[in-house]
Amino acid sequence: MDEEQIEPAPQRGLAEFIRRMASLYMRERALHVAYHWLFRLLHWILAAGILVLVYSGAGIHSIARPEWSLTGRYPEFFGEGRIFLWHLIAAVFFLPAAVVASVLFFSRIRNIPGWSSRRFASIALLAGSLLSCISAFGLVYTGVPSWLYQASRLAHFTAGLIFAPLGFLMHLYLALTKHRALLIPTFTPFRQPRWKTMPVYLGALGVSFLVVTQLPLRKDDSRELSAKKIRNVPQNWAAVKNLDWDRGEALEFTLVNGSGFNKGSSEVALAALYDDTDIYFKITWTDPREERDYWPWVKTGDGWERLAAQPKDETVYYEDKFSLLFPKERNKMFETYGCAVKCHADPKYRYGYSAADKLIDLWHWKASRTDPAGYAEDQYILGQDLGRKDVGRFPDPDEGGGFIVNLSADGKTPLYLPAGKGAEVPGAILRSKAAPYTKEAGVRLPEGTRIPGLVIAPMKGDRGDVKCSSQYRNGKWTLFLRRKLNTGSKYDVAFVPGRSHPFAAAAFDHAAKRHAYNHQVYQLVLESAPPAAQGSGTERAVPD
Repeated sequence: MDEEQIEPAPQRGLAEFIRRMASLYMRERALHVAYHWLFRLLHWILAAGILVLVYSGAGIHSIARPEWSLTGRYPEFFGEGRIFLWHLIAAVFFLPAAVVASVLFFSRIRNIPGWSSRRFASIALLAGSLLSCISAFGLVYTGVPSWLYQASRLAHFTAGLIFAPLGFLMHLYLALTKHRALLIPTFTPFRQPRWKTMPVYLGALGVSFLVVTQLPLRKDDSRELSAKKIRNVPQNWAAVKNLDWDRGEALEFTLVNGSGFNKGSSEVALAALYDDTDIYFKITWTDPREERDYWPWVKTGDGWERLAAQPKDETVYYEDKFSLLFPKERNKMFETYGCAVKCHADPKYRYGYSAADKLIDLWHWKASRTDPAGYAEDQYILGQDLGRKDVGRFPDPDEGGGFIVNLSADGKTPLYLPAGKGAEVPGAILRSKAAPYTKEAGVRLPEGTRIPGLVIAPMKGDRGDVKCSSQYRNGKWTLFLRRKLNTGSKYDVAFVPGRSHPFAAAAFDHAAKRHAYNHQVYQLVLESAPPAAQGSGTERAVPD
């Protein structure tokens, strides 16, 4: 045998190693060409985005209204957090990534042979992601017809929590097993970059931000409530109700995902006016029934029964409520994401709780606890103390009055009984006409007697700054609010003519926690025109 034909073993090993490295390099180079650079970059965003969205989406679904949520409670292993805010921020980045990646993928789908498992997993993942993005429009823009909102919600749940996650898991399994060789090429965004394509994603990201944060794109999409200047209004509610509320265009919007209401939705209309000292609001919202119960008592053959279906998350024996929220100082996060900034979820709190880094002035009207006494409770949201019942929501300081729960120390009887004519108002007993409960007085009451679960009085001090008057008629609440432009309180927003004040709203249909909401932010603008240019609006003073 010719000696020259014999190649030493070390040389054969080195040649084979070089050949393999060259082959791997060429293959990786080919894969980088096949996988568009922007597509490789978006792999990171899609992977991180879908994990955050599925996690936060499952948490949001768990604390939705009871008839919609599959679990009815925030899972213990989720931990505490601002899941609404996480969901919205993740959606800002995920939405354009899903759209751009889908365009790039489906333009090259012919390179994936047949109906392989890889093709099926990729299509399930991207199609589910796209459907969840498209359906999100019907959830973000809550003014759509009710049927479209319900369809969007079902599609969002199905795509976001079923199809997209299943496609992702299948895609991940194939990547770690059958297609491990593709992992490095598809996750190397800085290899052979094509920066000219980056504006495609950045442009889509900008559009996504506008969509998710619901910033108005046209003038007729404005979320501005204009308060016109009027002459000073007498201190009686008839004068307030007789104001020319049609002078300015009312701000109309929809609140969704609330327990009760009509499929969880309520239509709201706001109007505002102001004079030299006070600001006035007229608020109407749809509600199928007037509810003024607050865990009332009923006399039974065995004694007294306090009617309560779920004391920590009541949706049966409870009052209707409405709230407005005004940041006291400039809050960019609130102006961008609305109530998502202050909404937290936690396994210890069935529906969640409110907490905020900057003070938010909260006006909380309650059909039984405050309305019969003529005020909406003035509260604020600031900080976070998990050891307190309301965590980050607190009442403004008061000087007496207000409401107490009509519950004895042992919880077996009412604390007070109505005494005399006119002692009872809707859902409550007037403190001035309440008599302490005695066994003898209780025995004299016939079986079936119903006693309100509240004892109320006018609130004194800062906590009672927001005055109110309301009526319920034809499936709709109408609420009038009145408050000084500047109360001088460190807990209250000061309304300044010529300035814009962001705010948000929520409505409760006999629910303690599960209110209807949206994440839209509205702007209250006090027009600075003089009263003479606007007319008086109160030509006569009508007695209350």
